[in-house]
Amino acid sequence: MDNKHETREQWLAAATRGMAPWLEEAGSPIDPANCPAMCGWPVTKKAGGECWHPETAREAPELRTIFISPAYDQSFEVLAILIHELCHAALPGKAGHRQPFKKLVTKVGLEPPNKHALAVRGTPLGDKVEALAAELGPYPHAALARVSREATKGKGWPRFKSVNEEAYKVLVSPKMLEAHGAPMDPWGDTMVPNGEE
Repeated sequence: MDNKHETREQWLAAATRGMAPWLEEAGSPIDPANCPAMCGWPVTKKAGGECWHPETAREAPELRTIFISPAYDQSFEVLAILIHELCHAALPGKAGHRQPFKKLVTKVGLEPPNKHALAVRGTPLGDKVEALAAELGPYPHAALARVSREATKGKGWPRFKSVNEEAYKVLVSPKMLEAHGAPMDPWGDTMVPNGEE
């Protein structure tokens, strides 16, 4: 395997090829070409990764697409998440975290509980992951923090209310307030400040 990878996806593809024999030894082979892994936010906010099965790929029903959260940038952590997702890729989508998955992750060497089963340092699988991480080199990515829209929406924005209808209120971005002044209500009157959201 190469020691240098220019992109995260190249690195993840090399990692998938490196892990494929582990799944074959466990009796659940995968085709690395049909398990593309990429850096992207999983739908489940707190998940480190997700595997999307063939029924979600309209044009390529053989694909099992894997997303690794951009919140992770350490090689060992990324590989620990990837092997978990590759176990999902080796099974039917309906398996979820039920018995077939539990059996496979046990054979591969992931540590329970199965929903969060990962490779752990100091275990036989952890040693294999450490060796693969050293072979691949650093993961070419800087971790990102996920900020929810709910956490930032209107934060620090002044609230204005209508002089005609007190229940009519709006939030205005400080930048727009500075550029255009206070908003007008539907009755054509300038709205007045009503605190900050």
